[in-house]
Amino acid sequence: MSSTHKLGKNLARSALALAIAATTAYAQDAEEQESVVLPSEEAAEEVEEVYVTGSRIRRSNFDGATNVEVITRDDMSLEGVSGLDDMIDNLAQSTGATQGEQYTNSFTPAASSINFRGLGGNRTLVLLNGYRMPEYPLPFNGQSNFFNTSALPYSAVARTDILNNGGSAVYGSDAVAGVVNIFTRKAFDGTEISADFATTTEGGGDEQAFEFLTGTTFDRGWVTFAADYRSIDPIYGKDRDWLDSYKDQPLDQPYPDRALLELNNFTGLYMDPGAEACESSGTGYFYAERPGRGNYCGHDGDGDETLQSEQERYNLYLSGEYELSDNLTAFGTVLYNSTEITQDGFRLWWGGDILTADYATANWENSYIYLQKIFTPEETGSQSAVYEEDAINIQGGLKGTFDVAGNDYDWDLGITAGNYDSYNSMIRFKEEKINEYYLGTEDLFGFGITSGGEGSVYEFLPADVAQDLLGTYWQDANSQSAQVTFNVSGPTGFELPGGEVYFAASLETAYNEYTIELDERTLNQTGQGWFALTGTEGGGDRMRYAGSFEVSLPVTDNMEASLAARYDQYDDDSDVGGRPTLQGNYRWDITDWVAVRTSYAQSFRAPDMHYMFKDPSGFYTSAVDYRVCSPDGTTDDLCQAESMYSLASGNPELKEEEGENFGFGFVFTPLQDLKISVDYVDIRLSDVVTSESITSLLKDERDCAYSINNRDESSQYCQSVFAKVQRSLDPLTGDNTVDTLYTGPVNESDLQYKGVDLSIDYDLHTESYGTFGVKLDYSNTLSWKEREFSGDELIDYRDEMYDARTSGKANFSWMPNEDFIAAVTVLRTSSILNYDETDRLDPWYTGNLFMQYNYSDNLHLDMTVNNVTNERPPEDATWTGWPYFYRGIYNAYGRKVSFGVNYSF
Repeated sequence: MSSTHKLGKNLARSALALAIAATTAYAQDAEEQESVVLPSEEAAEEVEEVYVTGSRIRRSNFDGATNVEVITRDDMSLEGVSGLDDMIDNLAQSTGATQGEQYTNSFTPAASSINFRGLGGNRTLVLLNGYRMPEYPLPFNGQSNFFNTSALPYSAVARTDILNNGGSAVYGSDAVAGVVNIFTRKAFDGTEISADFATTTEGGGDEQAFEFLTGTTFDRGWVTFAADYRSIDPIYGKDRDWLDSYKDQPLDQPYPDRALLELNNFTGLYMDPGAEACESSGTGYFYAERPGRGNYCGHDGDGDETLQSEQERYNLYLSGEYELSDNLTAFGTVLYNSTEITQDGFRLWWGGDILTADYATANWENSYIYLQKIFTPEETGSQSAVYEEDAINIQGGLKGTFDVAGNDYDWDLGITAGNYDSYNSMIRFKEEKINEYYLGTEDLFGFGITSGGEGSVYEFLPADVAQDLLGTYWQDANSQSAQVTFNVSGPTGFELPGGEVYFAASLETAYNEYTIELDERTLNQTGQGWFALTGTEGGGDRMRYAGSFEVSLPVTDNMEASLAARYDQYDDDSDVGGRPTLQGNYRWDITDWVAVRTSYAQSFRAPDMHYMFKDPSGFYTSAVDYRVCSPDGTTDDLCQAESMYSLASGNPELKEEEGENFGFGFVFTPLQDLKISVDYVDIRLSDVVTSESITSLLKDERDCAYSINNRDESSQYCQSVFAKVQRSLDPLTGDNTVDTLYTGPVNESDLQYKGVDLSIDYDLHTESYGTFGVKLDYSNTLSWKEREFSGDELIDYRDEMYDARTSGKANFSWMPNEDFIAAVTVLRTSSILNYDETDRLDPWYTGNLFMQYNYSDNLHLDMTVNNVTNERPPEDATWTGWPYFYRGIYNAYGRKVSFGVNYSF
């Protein structure tokens, strides 16, 4: 990446040379410049005390009792990534699936989330320079809040600290799976201009990126300014020859989309339209056959959707400090991001039932017909969804030192405020208009069944009719946050054999709010909504007050410990109230090259605001109607799932999630340039907030209705279950079908995660061939146990989940001299279950290549190749829905080649 400033020369001056990734245990103050440069032995005594994520106490050594990984801007370039979201996805502990831009039909297709250890994006706390930022205003999967990692400008990032265990006693709620602390660039002196150009070798996804960085330092301070622009072209399925046709389906007899269809509801067979009807429809659809079902007009829609969105991003960054006096400094930072994202999903469609005049004749078996049509963009105009997002984060305050009895104490008073807006829109069919056009309005028997309208699915939709049938769906979301924090740290006046005891204390108050508004049609349940579309809306706010205290205890020269305690008080409509948390860390340097570290931390999570304040919001889900299919409970496995409509609401009576986090590990440094760390992680959560299980609800409804499995139909519990499952009679079949399910979030389950992390760093310095570096990271989920209800047995789902059980990353680098650098990164994702859950897929290996040449002190050229061997996701013969692989883990981007240039003056 061209934005790396004099990467080779920086590394040459550091003891780490090319393996900057080996700085796992090292961190630097947020006030320092972005490149990590380790001091020489002669200057060792001049090492400045710094803050290390996981503690608010400054320390003079970097390697402590907590497992903290530091990823610099140079590291990101060496790995071949160009953004924070890619960097975080490449971490070994990122074993969980995510919903990104490949999910065009999700609630958050324009955002990227973190999923450490499969615990979800809402259980990792993200900080900017140690302060919280506003969360993404739209909820993940329509449920929980999270931070959008793709919204931060890459040009502003200096380094990122990853705390690999819980930190609630220091940072508060959400710090369960870890903490990601992003530090921005400081005290830059000079000007840089960078440009990057990229493309994929299979087509699509062209990128252009431009960065401008300038700054100056002066006697009493500094100012740094950065601006960048990035444009990314979309990648469609049609751009991949293995995803561009229905013939790519892993089926023995693949068939195209049913674009124009008449289906006999009694027989389940298609009614043959004839080839002429397809050809004359003006849609470009063709005469097709589905084996065993019949003929229809087909469309090869495989590949119509985007796999990578069209994106346009603008970022601005301004930061500075000014010394008001020798012991008082003012500081401030402003980050602004503006993004427009365009995506294409499945084409607009319509479907409905009619009863023809044949119902009164001997041909009555052909009278009850289901009609379906998929509309072309030529009929409707553009069907793209457009997301317009703006985010701003402002930080400012004062910091300084004061003297008490000859001891210096550091303090800072920080104020941060953020605002995140997200607006998305697309065209949709007005429910009542399109139903009237194709179904008519005559209600034959009072059951809502009609005999047909003026429109025919086999006719091209006229422009004037389309204008009347279509409207614009929109969703407007906003989140805001504000926080005031006061920190003070310094010596306590007490000493232990290992040195002086230091403390840090913190007080903070914070305000958060969010709103999600939908147009008046989206949630309409009276027939005036959008056809086949639902959404989620809600809004609420909360205040939080907190205080924390921690001490470092240098027990001996080779033994240290730290203790922390925090109390958070929530003021909102929930039942959370107050919550204390405790934390302890311990490290013992057994020898000069062997150390053991252990930690214990309590954690808690206040319920996500959308879990509490979500307005009644609808969604469609696939579930089994056990009451109809298996009334006695003996044939559950033979039942087929069907589409059901569910209406979910928030639950302000939720309790906070509570947890414990235990860690134990060893650090080995047998050689000066070799470091090996092994850490065991044990996370236990109770009262986990989750959406109510629809499967359990429908089974309980069946059990209550027929008084089986110890359920009593007249009990209060069964009455509450019946109220959550609304049924209605099908007028023709007589089935008591599910009309609406009423669900919401509950505290109901326990979760236990156990895993092991391994890291190996090694640098080999030679006089003739330069420096070679190796960095290996590996994470293994040993067990993932969960139970839905208290008293149930804990069940280990490690081998039954779609998340990766293991993940690994290996970085190999070589720098023959200070003018050239090359690195190869190999990423490994373990096997996951196939779609049918009958087998496991092969592990997925991809490799990135990075090279940089320093033409002069001012001009630097680089090349990056992602997925060098153009590896496709592992083939899954049971995944029959496009794009035939799990988008939460894999992608279809293929090989991407980037060229960059950086000029400084």
